[in-house]
Amino acid sequence: MAKAKQQNYFIKGTLVYRHLKTPDTKFNAAGEYSTKVRVDAEEHERVLALLEPVRDAYIENDPKAEDREDWRKKMPFKKDKESGDFVWSFKQKATHTKADGDTINFSVAIIDASLKPTNANPWGGTVAKLRFTAQPYGMDSSEAYGLSLRPNCVQILELVTGSGGANTEGFEQEEGFEDDGSFVAEEEVEAPVGSDGSEGADF
Repeated sequence: MAKAKQQNYFIKGTLVYRHLKTPDTKFNAAGEYSTKVRVDAEEHERVLALLEPVRDAYIENDPKAEDREDWRKKMPFKKDKESGDFVWSFKQKATHTKADGDTINFSVAIIDASLKPTNANPWGGTVAKLRFTAQPYGMDSSEAYGLSLRPNCVQILELVTGSGGANTEGFEQEEGFEDDGSFVAEEEVEAPVGSDGSEGADF
């Protein structure tokens, strides 16, 4: 029997802590694409109304549900108490090894507002529409039901990118070291994005 195609869902908001163009290997050596999406209360309620039934249907069909009545029912978001916004979490492994040993590679497509593919690397603060699938789970170790939200495409609506230029205000030219271009840049770490989309502490 052919496997049923997973349903796609959409969320629109501001990207935070994203690894969409290049997978993050900090906690997963095989790599993982991930992002958080900050949304207002209205968008949050819309998405929540779509996803809670997916989780609850999984619980209803769980043959062990009667023994798991005390389990928590989780959803992958947190509320920013300062702004009142909600921050949803999405992640997708870069590779998956099947039972037969074959490896499947995943990626997250990035398109512009006119639906054309783009090589732009969106930073935190970028306004985007994210398409994703929802995989329900029941985890014995944490005694919880929940959803894993897996991104597969991002449409950039308002792009924010990193700046290679430094703020030199207050400095004057001095005698000394001059970069001749022979240094290789280390991996750049993005600063946290505040509730207003600016660089700074999150929550």
